[in-house]
Amino acid sequence: MNLVVYGIIYIGLTYAFLNSFDRSHGHLYAPRGLFTIILLAIIMFYEMGVSDSLSSVRYYAIALLLPFAMLPEMKDSKNGSIAFAIIGVFFSFGCFFNYFFLPLYRALVKPLFSAVALESINATEKMRGTANYVAGFTSQVGYTSFFIIVCIGAVFCFRKTVFKRASYPLLLFMVGGLLLTGKRGPIAFFVAAIMLVYFMEGYGREKLYRVFKIAGLLVAMFMALAFLAKFTGSDGIKKIYETFQELITSGSVDDAGRTQLHEQAIRYFIANPILGIGWTNFMKMFTLRNTHVHCIYLQLLCETGLVGFIAFVGFFAKRFVATLKQAQMVNRTGNAMDASWIRFSLYVQAYFLMYGITGNPLYDVEETILYFFAIGISYLPLIGNKQGD
Repeated sequence: MNLVVYGIIYIGLTYAFLNSFDRSHGHLYAPRGLFTIILLAIIMFYEMGVSDSLSSVRYYAIALLLPFAMLPEMKDSKNGSIAFAIIGVFFSFGCFFNYFFLPLYRALVKPLFSAVALESINATEKMRGTANYVAGFTSQVGYTSFFIIVCIGAVFCFRKTVFKRASYPLLLFMVGGLLLTGKRGPIAFFVAAIMLVYFMEGYGREKLYRVFKIAGLLVAMFMALAFLAKFTGSDGIKKIYETFQELITSGSVDDAGRTQLHEQAIRYFIANPILGIGWTNFMKMFTLRNTHVHCIYLQLLCETGLVGFIAFVGFFAKRFVATLKQAQMVNRTGNAMDASWIRFSLYVQAYFLMYGITGNPLYDVEETILYFFAIGISYLPLIGNKQGD
């Protein structure tokens, strides 16, 4: 069954890739981003060969091909944003169901997971004790929080063009589900990404006013978080509040466990500085912890060396800056749907890159696929422009 599904996906993506070549004026032009993505693919697949993990190719190839499946016509459709809203409500509902109806959740939902997923869920339940960290309809709180955060961004970016008044209850419901996951770092980066998009929506002098609005919103959010931490009794929300409080008072949040991972990654890099130790080999070699580095930049450095690090980080930076410029330009184009899509792309990229400082989004393939979906949006030409950035 899996082979059939992957076959259908790859047939569709291959057709989209071949169709993305420009054949105008009797010449054949490569689609935007082709050579850069080919370079990433070569590095990634070579490093997977080094680490004997070529089975992962079938997942990452989907992400790398996805930008070529993006069509300019999608910007005129509301279906994509509505789909993200439905997904966000689904995963948020899972969090509320998991939190408030734990016995029913264990009876109805847990049996649907595989044995491997159940191990992860049981570990989460042991960690949270009394239903204070919830994964909902996925096996890990990290996956759940990522999906909800992306969907919140979609509703926020399309709040003026698609959702309008419905955006307020949708955002409130999804933020509630997100808080129940208890993921501190992702929530902090989510707030930063939302604020960036809100700032970029301003034009001229309005941007200055938005700086003051953002400051006021941050104070209000911190006070609301303090209220929820005190009166809900949720350990997850308390830890989120304590993290923000520590960040404000001391300027940093220490995590000795991740410091150990980072130091070990640097040791592996020093020993293999050019091509690294191989894709995901850190987790295999550092058996003391059996986990990723929890910083995609250090993991790229130790697993792909300077060659892979420069290629990937250069790609991340180039696409982010290009999308940032597009987000400024759409304020002058006057096309609201175009602006919504570009801001959503900026939001996903900003969150992915910030979360990469403390998390593993590049090594969770579902999150990587969503990132390259956003990259595909950034390659599309702005409405009214003949060429993309």
